[in-house]
Amino acid sequence: MVRTYFPELTEARSPAAGPSLAKIGGAPWGFPRERWPRCATCGQAQRFLAQFPGGEHLPRLGAEESVYIFKCENETICDFWDPQSGCNRVFLLKHNDLSTGYTQQPPVDYPDPEFGEYTVASWRVFEDPIPATREADFYDAEAFLALPEELAVPHDFDTNQSTKFGGAPYWTGNGVPAEIASDMRVLGQLNSWICTMEHPEDYVEIGNLCFDGIGYLYDQTPEASRPDLRFVISR
Repeated sequence: MVRTYFPELTEARSPAAGPSLAKIGGAPWGFPRERWPRCATCGQAQRFLAQFPGGEHLPRLGAEESVYIFKCENETICDFWDPQSGCNRVFLLKHNDLSTGYTQQPPVDYPDPEFGEYTVASWRVFEDPIPATREADFYDAEAFLALPEELAVPHDFDTNQSTKFGGAPYWTGNGVPAEIASDMRVLGQLNSWICTMEHPEDYVEIGNLCFDGIGYLYDQTPEASRPDLRFVISR
């Protein structure tokens, strides 16, 4: 079995924020303001979505680096779900290259929706029922469709299990996204809706991930010495 890591999210900002901070929404910690990405389509500042440091939940990253995910929220004209559109961006930064404190988002000229801010308080470790020997089947559309249901959807589309890191990807009902080739690997995924420790029965939206989609952080070069990270949203 392979370990899967589910984030336990709190609505409180971490009192000990620093390079090892893992969070969704709000303002990124340590991101250099001069590197804040702009959308290739509309030219507006993209919205910060999440940041995660390397660790057991992200072993592909070094212990002294973090991944930052941004996406455009200008839903009228921008293909923010497409990793090749320039409407979302992924940064992998060394902790030595980070600034100090929270970085505020530059202003935008379109109605900017309000989303919450959530900090990872801890990680819940789960032994994924999908054996490592079947991992390749999750990256081949035909092989995935041929899997028994208990392997293909062990989570039974449970929203609370669709934000996670490690293990095999939990795809949406549309199966393997066309953008993720068979030699690529998913490192983590974010559901549009999450629950917090304070309100475990109430779902809140973390951003426009096609309203009910899942965003997948994936590595285009899993066999290379350094990851080449991208982000795609699938419904």
